[in-house]
Amino acid sequence: MLQQLSYLGHSVKDEQDGAHGLRTWRNHPFDVVITDCNMPVMNGYELAKAIRADEAACGKPPCLILGFTANAQPDEVDRCIAAGMDDCLFKPISMKDLAARLSGVESSFEPPSANDEVAHFDDEIDLVSLEQLTYGDQASIRSLLQDLLSSNEEDQVRLLKLFSQNDLTGLADLAHRVKGGARIVKAKRLIQCCDQLQIDCNGQDAARLTQSVDALHQTMEALTHVLTQRIAQSVD
Repeated sequence: MLQQLSYLGHSVKDEQDGAHGLRTWRNHPFDVVITDCNMPVMNGYELAKAIRADEAACGKPPCLILGFTANAQPDEVDRCIAAGMDDCLFKPISMKDLAARLSGVESSFEPPSANDEVAHFDDEIDLVSLEQLTYGDQASIRSLLQDLLSSNEEDQVRLLKLFSQNDLTGLADLAHRVKGGARIVKAKRLIQCCDQLQIDCNGQDAARLTQSVDALHQTMEALTHVLTQRIAQSVD
């Protein structure tokens, strides 16, 4: 999250728990507070209530408060709003979704367009192996690409589900399987993301794990767009 916010051009201050966060908020002006809902000492719900109470007591304009949690249950948003938050973000969050939610907050960064991202990823895949395997038969290539597309879309859903369940073994296995498909089209960036997620599944750093899951999900989304375009081009 810190890297994502910095990349989007925002000035970021990080604190270890809600109590430290409240102290920092009282001493410095902030446009946005993004708080993990479950923290030691003071959780995110308590932090939001304390900030709103201070704002009301001092006549300050309300800042934007966003919860951040892996608990993607429908009532979680209601709980966040009841505590005084404006909305709730769910882990992992893509750069695109984060930028959209903060669209009203000024920053010095202009993110690349979706077309630019897809074009960049398109340059990274190579269908030579498929052409050799099928002896250049376009119908066979199209069928294999369609199979890869379907598998990629299913794995995106499975990735987020496993992450929400904190299933590290399942995430590592999924990364290994996705890497196999990525090698078919030589998608180097996707392979790198899979390798990193497998490493982080064996570590103890929850923040790095979240970043790795988010990076893999974004790269899989880019592959979905590219494969869709390649399949459409093969029909023309």
